[in-house]
Amino acid sequence: MIKRLVPIAVVALSGCATFSDIDKGMAALVGQPISAAEARLGVASSEQQVGGKHVYVWGRDFNMSMPTTNTSSVNGTVNGHYYRGTVTTTGSQQVNYNCTLRFITDQSDRIISYDWQGNLGGCYGYGSALKPAKGGPVKPGQENPGPAQPSTRGKDNKDG
Repeated sequence: MIKRLVPIAVVALSGCATFSDIDKGMAALVGQPISAAEARLGVASSEQQVGGKHVYVWGRDFNMSMPTTNTSSVNGTVNGHYYRGTVTTTGSQQVNYNCTLRFITDQSDRIISYDWQGNLGGCYGYGSALKPAKGGPVKPGQENPGPAQPSTRGKDNKDG
């Protein structure tokens, strides 16, 4: 029996940002200026002109060596004595993480469409950046009110 442990990093990442966050976050940016995407994602990795449209691309591609553990059952005979046991070996496995996000804009640099491809490990940072806030997506120009400030009324406020 062989047993492999799932790479811990992928399991740890899976609860934080999802492919749905990427879809929802990118969809929320349609109709907005590309600067709205740049505010969330940083500067694009590359830009292209295709058929009169401007394509902004964010991307990453990297490999990581992830630890693995293999356990197998063994049995045999040594000097006439039967034995049975397990053998556990450790090693590593190369895992590729990649993600590409594309926003297509019109002549006025407003986002008209998007697409993306990749895996969760590669898209994790983008998913987190695009994940809607608890109150829904923040649109450009909307202020983030930040944490509520405690009221001073009734404490050191002498005016009432």
